[in-house]
Amino acid sequence: MSQSTRFADFTNATYDEEEEVF
Repeated sequence: MSQSTRFADFTNATYDEEEEVF
């Protein structure tokens, strides 16, 4: 569950700054 939350937060921040990160 830790990874899920961390991943979500990471993706959220990345997508907020750069949508072309993934």
